[in-house]
Order: sequence, then structure tokens, then C-alpha cells
Amino acid sequence: MSKQILVLATAAMLPIALHGAASAEPNYERNGATFGASFGFQAISDLGAGIELAARHRDASALRGLVDELDRFLKGRAAATPALATAIAPVAVATAVARAIVLIDDDDDLRELFVDVLMRRGHHVKSARSGLDGVALIIAERPDVAIIDISLPDIDGYEVARRARAAVAHEVHLVAMTGHGQESDRLAALAAGFDAHMTKPIDMALVEAMLQGDI
Repeated sequence: MSKQILVLATAAMLPIALHGAASAEPNYERNGATFGASFGFQAISDLGAGIELAARHRDASALRGLVDELDRFLKGRAAATPALATAIAPVAVATAVARAIVLIDDDDDLRELFVDVLMRRGHHVKSARSGLDGVALIIAERPDVAIIDISLPDIDGYEVARRARAAVAHEVHLVAMTGHGQESDRLAALAAGFDAHMTKPIDMALVEAMLQGDI
């Protein structure tokens, strides 16, 4: 099982699932309304098991489908119960600033899930699976941020950063994404032209904090 897939799947479903699971607790009270266990805790639990199974098989399409199914389930129950709709209304992740992002990663499952999570948070995302395509995309799009995996099938992420930096100067905030978190790895990323260095598995809270910072 890929830990990174589980992290990203959890990030995608957490804003919805936490509200739904809380509402499933017996005698759960919020905003003056009380809800019983009949809300559907078992359904939420089953969907969670499905998420884990899909992650084990690295099935990004199934993961996205399960997240969407959970979303529809909760919204359907809320539509049938006005008081419940009020209780779980704030399920969307509010993004103070929507960023234009280019994501470069050759792992199709991780890339698709990461794009999905970022888009659910209100960002505008385009992606590439190779270094050369990624450089071309950065130059063409001029995004606010480019998140670049270091291990790519043609040129590595360091070379992507060097070429992108030569073409767009400091117009784009470049973020290295790697499984190596030693100080030497961080310094190598900075020397290649990156502005920041993130270690896998990616912490979405840190990603969002970076995206909402001064870029």
C-alpha cells in the first residue's frame, strides 16, 4: 500500500467525512439540533474500507469515485433533513487564495490524486508526467507555483528547476517534492533554483500553508 496515496485520499475526503462521522454519533448535538446513529455511520465506515482497498491496489480512479460517493451520500441525507443540512454545511475546504499550480510527477496515481485534492481546495491545476513536458508547461502557463518531483523519467527535477528558472526567472515559485529529506537534499534543491523543499509523504496542511503564504 502506498502511504502517499492514503495521505492524499484522506485529504480529499476529510472535510466531508469528519462532519458526517461526527453527525453519526448517538445523540450528537450541534447548532441546537440532535442527531441519532441512524444518520449512516455504517455507510461511512464501508466507504472508508473501500478507500483503503482502492489504495492497496493503487486504483486512483476508484479512490476518486469513493470520495465523490461519500460526498453525494452526505449531501443526499442533508437534503432530506434540513436541520442536518445546517449542521454539516461547512464541509467545503475554504481557500483564502486560489493559486495557479503546475504539478510534475511521473507516478500517475499520485499525480491524479494530488491534482484532485488541490482542485477540491479551489486551486487551478495543470500537470505533466515528465520533466521536459513539465518545463514546457511551466513556461507556457506561468503558474503561481510549480510542484516538481525530483525523480522523473527523462530529466530530473533539479534540471527542470534550472531550465524553468532560466526561462521565467523568479516569476514562478518552485517547490521540490522528494522522498529524501536530509539537509543535503534541501540544499541541493535550493542550489538548483527551488524556493522550497517538501518531503514525501506530503502533508497537505503544510502544502496549503505554503500556498497561502507570500509567493
